[in-house]
Amino acid sequence: MDRKWWALAGVAVAVFAVGLDGTVLSVALPALAPRLHASATDLVWFSSAYLLTWAAAMPPLGSLGDRYGRRRVMIASLAAFGAASAWAAWSGSAGMFIAARAVGGIAGAGIVVMAMSAVTVMFDEDERSRAVGVWAGVNFLALPTGPILAVGCSTGSGGAGSS
Repeated sequence: MDRKWWALAGVAVAVFAVGLDGTVLSVALPALAPRLHASATDLVWFSSAYLLTWAAAMPPLGSLGDRYGRRRVMIASLAAFGAASAWAAWSGSAGMFIAARAVGGIAGAGIVVMAMSAVTVMFDEDERSRAVGVWAGVNFLALPTGPILAVGCSTGSGGAGSS
């Protein structure tokens, strides 16, 4: 397999994680509310902080990628996404969790924007439609996978819903 297809596979894994993170929380909210002493407003912001910053950060991160290089922005976004995920996992309060989700949304936007721009640069016109199809397929699979995994984790031992 050509190197660019391996690169696409790596990018697809990152895009899958971003899409998954946008939906996985919906099932975990009942377990998170008492653990983080969250109000109803906090619960709304748990999801909204991620999605709002994700959408708002796309244009400026695209510009940063054009200015400083797609690879640099992608690597920085991947590092920030991992750090934000760890921060969210170890948050002790609703406010910390919301802040971590907001940072994760910004980082996720960088991953998605740089992934799509990488696809357009890495593949010539003949292969680009297939590569975009892979990218879109991964996004399509990530959205329902989040709640499915969350249900599995919340009912199994050691998951978000177990005590």
